[in-house]
Amino acid sequence: MKEPLANVYAVMEQHFADEKQALESGEFLSGAIQTEDAADDFRVTVDIVHAMYSSRNQFRLLLEKSQGSSLEGAVDQIVQISDQHYQMLAETMAKLTGAPPIEHNVIHWIAHMQIDLFVYAVTHIESEQEAIRYMEHAVRYMVCGWYGMFGIVPDME
Repeated sequence: MKEPLANVYAVMEQHFADEKQALESGEFLSGAIQTEDAADDFRVTVDIVHAMYSSRNQFRLLLEKSQGSSLEGAVDQIVQISDQHYQMLAETMAKLTGAPPIEHNVIHWIAHMQIDLFVYAVTHIESEQEAIRYMEHAVRYMVCGWYGMFGIVPDME
């Protein structure tokens, strides 16, 4: 189970590093980058879905039967990684846009909600192709909601 989880961690870490670099360079809030960011978020989502569905039975065991095992807290660890990244993004974006700061409880909820997208897919959607179709709508919702908190309406076309 450690290898499939490591694959998901690697995709997340690279995506978060790319977002941080785009934010630090000032590209993150440009109109073109918003569109590219949404496309990149979807590409990363597809990569994670593929990694999870390539080892779907193992991920279902992790999500449904890991209580008492060394992997019991794996989902919470992923939420924590996401939470830290989103907190950094939110603080920086609030400063750059002049929007009010987002409370940490909201950021933590967003991290849970994002991870729950994948939990739901693996535990309820049988095929990888169906999961990817589901994620198209979910990513749009998440990206629009994220930017909306800062008064930005992303161009999703």
